[in-house]
Amino acid sequence: MASTALYIARVYILLEWAASCCIKPH
Repeated sequence: MASTALYIARVYILLEWAASCCIKPH
């Protein structure tokens, strides 16, 4: 359970980072 939650959180953070960096570059 805990490892799965951490994995999902990590993937979500990576997706958010990719979206903020690639879709809207600063």
